[in-house]
Amino acid sequence: MDRLLSTWRDDSEVERFNASPAGVAFPLSPETAALLERSREIWSLTEGAFDPAIGAAVRLWGFGGAPHRSTLPSPNEIAAALGNGGTGHLSLANGAVSKDRPGVRIDLNGIAQGYTVDRVFALLQSAGYARALVEIGGEVRVGEPPPGEAAWRVGVDSPEASAGSSLLSTLALVDAAVSTSGTYNSAFAVDGVEYSHILDPRDGRPIHNGMVLATVVAPDATTTDGLDTALMVLGPERSLALVAKLPGVDCFLIARRNGALVEFRSPGWGLPRPH
Repeated sequence: MDRLLSTWRDDSEVERFNASPAGVAFPLSPETAALLERSREIWSLTEGAFDPAIGAAVRLWGFGGAPHRSTLPSPNEIAAALGNGGTGHLSLANGAVSKDRPGVRIDLNGIAQGYTVDRVFALLQSAGYARALVEIGGEVRVGEPPPGEAAWRVGVDSPEASAGSSLLSTLALVDAAVSTSGTYNSAFAVDGVEYSHILDPRDGRPIHNGMVLATVVAPDATTTDGLDTALMVLGPERSLALVAKLPGVDCFLIARRNGALVEFRSPGWGLPRPH
């Protein structure tokens, strides 16, 4: 999966596509094609809050394998990166992808770890291991519970470093997935202001809506990983409205409001899964 999806290695399938010319159909492996198609579905579902074609903006801001920044990009640079963003610039057909302009770059880091978890989980299941937990980079998927237990117990850590390892919430999961996205995971500071690695694809800038954390529970880790990124962009109210429309999905959110951390939960959050 790293050879296919990584933006930290020039020989990955994603980076070879990013370096390819516009207007040329680039053949994809079945895995990358499936993940790109799922990413396009989440892009549509979230009205652009999650965008697999955000790579130009990600690199501009010094994330996704690009050199770290010590200064802010100029408005013209941001506008140029924004013009090269948007899944509408991609065409996917017959297992191949093409782009309509040379500066378009795909970046699947917002969903790749969850997809990889699902692939590993499927391998374990096919080998007969029904009782399994797979975790990669905080993305988790579980199968049947351990012997003598009713469920797997998975905790959600506090985003505040001063809180140490205290848990905000504990989940009981069976045949489900959970993942978390947060502004505290990766950021850089300029003139005392922190800029998160989570970008809003609609303006090409780090989010500035007060969101601190989004944890999502769903049947599979590909869905949780893509959605937790999108919910960080959407903010609490729009996120809760979206999740209410999605069967089998729940969320736990934290946003900073007037200097205080405020928690938001969907109605099914914390109930044993599946429920």
